[in-house]
This record gives sequence, C-alpha cells and structure tokens, in this order.
Amino acid sequence: MLLLQIFVILLYGVVFIFLLIYLIFQIWIDITNIFLKRKYSLPYVPTSRKRLKAIMNLAEIKPGDKVIDLGSGDGRLVIAAAKQGAEAEGFELNLSLVWFSQIKIFLFSFKDKTLKTQVKIFHKNLLDADFNKYNVFLLYTMPWTMKEIKNRLNDLKYDKIKLISNTFEFEGWQPTRIDQQNKIYLYEIKKNKD
Repeated sequence: MLLLQIFVILLYGVVFIFLLIYLIFQIWIDITNIFLKRKYSLPYVPTSRKRLKAIMNLAEIKPGDKVIDLGSGDGRLVIAAAKQGAEAEGFELNLSLVWFSQIKIFLFSFKDKTLKTQVKIFHKNLLDADFNKYNVFLLYTMPWTMKEIKNRLNDLKYDKIKLISNTFEFEGWQPTRIDQQNKIYLYEIKKNKD
C-alpha cells in the first residue's frame, strides 16, 4: 500500500512538472512571436485528438503519399501521417516547436523505428516549401496565409492533390467533403500537368 502511495505521489509530481514546463514553453512561444515580429507567424493551437482522427480519416493517407504539414506545431499530424505509411514533412517557423517536435519523433521512434526516416521537421516558413514534392497538404492556418498558399498551388504542375484544412475554408474553392462536426475540409484538386 505504501508503495502505491509513493507511486501516485511521484506520478502527480511528474504530471505537475510536465504541465509547468508546458506552460513555460507556451509563454516562450508567445514572447518569441511578439519580439521577432514574424510576417506569417501563426498562433500555436494544437489539434485535438478528435480532430486529428477526423483529419486522418478525411485524408485517407496511404503508403507512398508525400505529406506536408504547413505550420506543423508540435508535429502530431506529421507523426500520424507517417504512422499510416506516408513520408511526412512539417514546416514550422517557431524554433521551440521544431525542437519539441523533434524530441517527440525521437521518443516515438523507439516504438516505431520507421518514424526516424519517414518524418522530417524543418525550421522554415511554410511558404518556403517546394510544394511540387507533395500530394497531401495538411493545414491549420489563418485565412490570410491560405490565400498565399492558394496562389502557390495555382502555379504548380500536378495531377491531383489533397488539401485538408482544419477550421478554415479556402475562398473560391468548393470542398470535396466536409466533416461538419469538427470543421475539417477536404479539397481534392485535379489539374493537368503542363
């Protein structure tokens, strides 16, 4: 009985320390965004597990897909995509989140060795990505950034791409499918290569 009490106290201590570190981490992210005055700096809003599942269901990611998460935050979407067999890359401007993502990938790779080779996180502006490399785009970004992304996509040469947007719709494009409950929008765009 004493051993169980000690374990519970230690567990509460670990949870408290984790939450404290997480809070400090969030404050650091906000401070760096304010002082660096980034043009396309977006707020860090983690995708809930419920929405993550809805995104993965709509995306229907399969082995061989090349997935990009534009504004990858803590890396949860790229990790989920890689677990479905895709090569997944994330672009994140906040260096703290890049480090946090890389630590998560390192820790998860003990259980799933393929994550080391299938997931990459880049400390870059999402608009610096070579969009031609990908056929699945994951977004949880703001409408003004989506306009820039849409302009970039209109200039690409591709057969078919999928865009999955969390919360916000692309202006002027009709979603192929919508998860109304979670506000997840799937766009399947077909275009002839020039």
